[in-house]
Amino acid sequence: MEDIRVAVLINEYNLGYQQHASYLKNRLVQSLSSMKLQVLKEIPRDYMPNAYDMGGGPGLAEKLKAMSAVADMAVIGVVKALLLDTSAGSSLYFSKTRAVVKIFDLASELEMGGADLSLKVAGPDRDEAGRRGLEKMSVTASRAVEKEVQRILFGK
Repeated sequence: MEDIRVAVLINEYNLGYQQHASYLKNRLVQSLSSMKLQVLKEIPRDYMPNAYDMGGGPGLAEKLKAMSAVADMAVIGVVKALLLDTSAGSSLYFSKTRAVVKIFDLASELEMGGADLSLKVAGPDRDEAGRRGLEKMSVTASRAVEKEVQRILFGK
């Protein structure tokens, strides 16, 4: 299993702004590494899909084909935390966080599985509500993706 190379590409947004560090990406790298898979955290720019491609744009198939030169499997996803509203009479802000992650076999360019999850959280200010949602989603989504990878690779 150590010879299976997995590219992990996760874009994470808190209230519309892209974050430099991704909670979900970090969790996925840890869990996939513990499964004895060779995880590629940094993908060369030539193989990197842009946000439009990752959203299902027409360039995704081309980028997946190019990425097959450096990896066997790709875990590609987008996580967004959006502000919902404030509660009446209190200073709580509510956010909704959604994660869409897809797992591709790069040799065949086929989608093998994935996860689409959402949750709502609250926090004392706008940024904190989004951050809490992203942190909580990273736990939930990484478990779902780990189960999908085990199902794909090991039939569990």
